[in-house]
Amino acid sequence: MTTEQEISYEQFLALERKKYSDGPVTKEERAAFEKELRLLRSFRLSEHVGPNAIHKEEGTP
Repeated sequence: MTTEQEISYEQFLALERKKYSDGPVTKEERAAFEKELRLLRSFRLSEHVGPNAIHKEEGTP
């Protein structure tokens, strides 16, 4: 590597360390994940979908 490439690589490493200073994901990535998780958890399934659906008989009152 040339000196210019080494400097550029060191700058890249410094930027990545700063970007991931709070852990393996950035704050923005974590916020997006939590937003999607809240949406998924708020989604309600019908009675015919889920682990107990195969045990219920359809067409009975």
